[in-house]
Amino acid sequence: ILRCIQQPEQLMNPMKTIRKSFSARLSLQVVMIASMVFGVVFSVLFFSSKRIVRQEAESHAGSELSGTVYQIADILHQVEAAAKNMEWLVRDRLGNPDSLYAVTRMMMRTNPHVIGSCVAFEPGFYAEKGELFAPYSYLTEEGEVKDRNLGYAAYNYHAKEWYATPKRLDRNYWSEPYFDEGGGDRVMSTYSHVLRNGEGKMFGILTADISLDHLSGLVNGIKPYPGSYTLMISRLGNYLVHPKPERILHETIYTATSDMTDRSVTILGDAMIRGEEGMHELQNDDTLSYVFYKPVEGTEWSVAVVCPYRDVFAPLDRLTLVVVSVFLLGLLALLFFCVWRIRRTSHPLKLFSEAASRVAKGDLAAPLPEIRTKDELAQFRDSFAYMQRSLDDYIHRLTETTRAKERIESELNIARKLQMSLLPNIFPPFPEWKTLDLYASLSPAKEVGGDLYDFFIRDGKLFFTVGDVSGKGIPASLFMAVTRSLFRIMAGTCDTPSEIAAKLNHAVMEQNDANMFVTMFIGALELDSGRLSYCSVGHNPPLLVEPDKQSSFVDTVPNIPIGVCDGFEFTEQCVMLPKESTLLIYTDGLNEAENSNCELLGNERMLGEMSHLGNLSARSVVERMIQLVTGFAGEAEQSDDLTLLCVRLTADN
Repeated sequence: ILRCIQQPEQLMNPMKTIRKSFSARLSLQVVMIASMVFGVVFSVLFFSSKRIVRQEAESHAGSELSGTVYQIADILHQVEAAAKNMEWLVRDRLGNPDSLYAVTRMMMRTNPHVIGSCVAFEPGFYAEKGELFAPYSYLTEEGEVKDRNLGYAAYNYHAKEWYATPKRLDRNYWSEPYFDEGGGDRVMSTYSHVLRNGEGKMFGILTADISLDHLSGLVNGIKPYPGSYTLMISRLGNYLVHPKPERILHETIYTATSDMTDRSVTILGDAMIRGEEGMHELQNDDTLSYVFYKPVEGTEWSVAVVCPYRDVFAPLDRLTLVVVSVFLLGLLALLFFCVWRIRRTSHPLKLFSEAASRVAKGDLAAPLPEIRTKDELAQFRDSFAYMQRSLDDYIHRLTETTRAKERIESELNIARKLQMSLLPNIFPPFPEWKTLDLYASLSPAKEVGGDLYDFFIRDGKLFFTVGDVSGKGIPASLFMAVTRSLFRIMAGTCDTPSEIAAKLNHAVMEQNDANMFVTMFIGALELDSGRLSYCSVGHNPPLLVEPDKQSSFVDTVPNIPIGVCDGFEFTEQCVMLPKESTLLIYTDGLNEAENSNCELLGNERMLGEMSHLGNLSARSVVERMIQLVTGFAGEAEQSDDLTLLCVRLTADN
């Protein structure tokens, strides 16, 4: 950071500066670990606090809701009790129907919650009053008490819910809130108390009306949070209390919320109508709210208080903002302190780095910084000094070793050239023989190898051999050179392959202190007749391609390798090679070639490839077989020497 301030151009690529600065990286790691620890602790505290705040909200809102519901229930119970207490007075005044207005007035006078009262009788109960008679007293909005008879045809109180429903149910009943047009001309709810004669038959209804505005004032008094609002619905879901007055009695909780994105409001409405109590989360567009609801005892109404999420968790959000701000400032201060302290502590490392650079450039005597402490830096200085001395000694030894290795490699290259020069390497070797096509190739697995091949013509016969010495490297190459020389000597005086093998075996056994051996295929081909005499000395059987391109292995008797047992009698065999036939002699570097999966090339692939090469020249056959090995092995290292010798008899020109 200080470097960026001193060199403004580094601000263009701060990540590059951080990657090159040990103190910056270490400081960032400390800050990251501190951030992770804080994140874990803060998350635990935040979610624990959130759970506690939510529980507190449930307790607070539920307490206020319960208090209001109990207050409403108490008002309703008072109204019910007042109606019951007035029943005896109604019975006492049945003989004087006009005196019943005094009863309805007394109902309002003795109960401040009642804004109207009526005694409604069954049709024809008072013949002198006509078919319908219902003395009614009510309180106007101006506070004046008035009387009227609701027993007129236009009002038809027998069809009103407050009369028809309790009559049908034969029990006392709280009506759905309604606007009493022609009666009290106000929004109200009516408690109907059934009046019965001595036989238990209903003869009328004593009512007590309560103002919905009064209940709304009680319900709207629930304000646990600044943004809270309340609802009250009836048994049918109609709004009795709502912050939007135009919805009262005109909409239900289902229709009024049909445009909300959260369709779970239907579940809330069903639960409230069923008279359940609880809490529900509600998502209205981008506002999440908690809805606490509770039924009003004695009715089928339900009251709910809606508390916005942001109001419930506002104190926690403010506290979270303060804590996060303080933490970020603390992290910034920690970062500056770590950078300053770590740069000061790690300054010797910078000096060590400069010394290491000089050492890397070859200055093994580069001076090291003085370390006065006895901590890890002092140990590091001692180790670095020891490394300088060790490097100096190692480079000296490496120089000597490299010189020796270069000398050995040079000698090996010379040995390889000498080894390859021992073998015939001019092709075609016998241009005077027009019917003979011959080609050979040797690819050692190391600098020098143990494979060999040789051929020459004597007395109209082609004497040839392919051999594979046990082992690899220099010992095998020396044994190969000796064996090749002995073959050339023995084949120069012997006429049959078995005789050559026997004498070659005896000569090798005389000076084989290393107990090495060699497998060989020795052949003598009469170039005029195509008669091939051969002796396989523990070697792989050659491949023969007939003129009809049928490929097969030449039948061989398994003799023991040369150098194993002196005096062994080698078996010789004979076969006729027709014109346009091809004979391929090879070492096990062909059929035992391995790929990266340690799979062998195998005889089947060799036969399959040779069946396509019958009409090609000897050079082409050898090159195609080498390509077969290379393609099969892929990236696998050559595991053994590979030697191929192809003899092809062509038709006369």
